[in-house]
Amino acid sequence: MSHSMVWQFVAKDVRLNFGLTIGSLVIGLAALILSRFGDAAGYAGLILLITGMVIQGVFICMTSIVGERKERALLFALSFPMSTAQYTVAKLIAAIASFLVPWVVIAAGGLVMLHVSSVQHGLVPVAVLTWIFLFDQFFLILGVTLCKESEAWHSSTVVWISTSISFFFYFVLRVPSIRSTMNGPIAVWSSAVFVILAVEIGFAALLAALVAWHLTHRREFI
Repeated sequence: MSHSMVWQFVAKDVRLNFGLTIGSLVIGLAALILSRFGDAAGYAGLILLITGMVIQGVFICMTSIVGERKERALLFALSFPMSTAQYTVAKLIAAIASFLVPWVVIAAGGLVMLHVSSVQHGLVPVAVLTWIFLFDQFFLILGVTLCKESEAWHSSTVVWISTSISFFFYFVLRVPSIRSTMNGPIAVWSSAVFVILAVEIGFAALLAALVAWHLTHRREFI
């Protein structure tokens, strides 16, 4: 019975986030289409795409986790046959699923665009690194909102997420092996790309481990 309740709460959160998910998906696909109309439109599409994913990730966490915490929703949830841990797992699954739907669909749309447009394939490694970086950003705000109740933590994380993409592009595009091939006709997967990719995946894994450790040592989610 308790496992059934977990999935009912997951479904409830997915429905709550449905508007954000669809909105992010529409913005992302529109940005991909916009990128076909020249360099200026492509740059505008990139900004629109990144902004849409960042806003979606932040609002998912602020609405379904921080908002419900303020409303003491766990007290209501525990009136059903489920534990605090199961409630937390339900929040995790729903938040990640809501974010991953547009994240995966837009990535697939980007691959299709590569085959029907004249975009240089040299941009593919940078695009992959950027897309995984956006997932890391979402996982960071998700971890902070799950583990910290302080609004100062939440606000600081949102500010960092909003500005970190600029630092990401600044440092990544200054790597010689990436900068010299990004405008080329083929994708070049240099050792620098794989190092950055490993750092991004390692960061996500470390963050997941820290969040899991914190939640297992936490007595309450309220």
